[in-house]
Amino acid sequence: MGNSFAGKATQQWVALFFSTKELYLLNHSLSKTLGLYKHQRNDDCEFDTTINKKNNRMNAIELTLPEWAFLDGTSHLGNLLAGRDVLQHIPSFTLIEIFTVDETKLLFKEGIKTKSFTYVNRFDEEEEHILAVHFSLAPDTEVDEILDKAIYFYCEYLDWEDESLQEEDTSKQN
Repeated sequence: MGNSFAGKATQQWVALFFSTKELYLLNHSLSKTLGLYKHQRNDDCEFDTTINKKNNRMNAIELTLPEWAFLDGTSHLGNLLAGRDVLQHIPSFTLIEIFTVDETKLLFKEGIKTKSFTYVNRFDEEEEHILAVHFSLAPDTEVDEILDKAIYFYCEYLDWEDESLQEEDTSKQN
């Protein structure tokens, strides 16, 4: 990872939030999800590197991540984020929760960075939302720009969701 901001951010975040056992479980879970384990016996896992049969050399695995990712709280503990939209800006390790504003007034504790926005869906209905920053390794001067990018990303996601629902409705009607 070198000395990149994302590398430092990842190392700091991991150090802050995970114990050694949790890091092992996270690594185990990610590796299993990516299909990097040949098999599992009890708690012992064997790492399976890809070997090129022609020259007996290992192929390098390129690790890349998107700029944005939704967090999924589903695990053996249940769905800990059920009904919640939590977005992560990977390069800055910024965790943002997105709230839909209805008749209920949302009140955040002092010091929590928030930003409101209105999304106009495909049916010309306005939806009010608030972003709230849970955590960020970005300097305070960059958080507003990250929130603006988050709004753009989330609105694109909502457009995609609306389009998917519309296509689903159309296919059901046929």
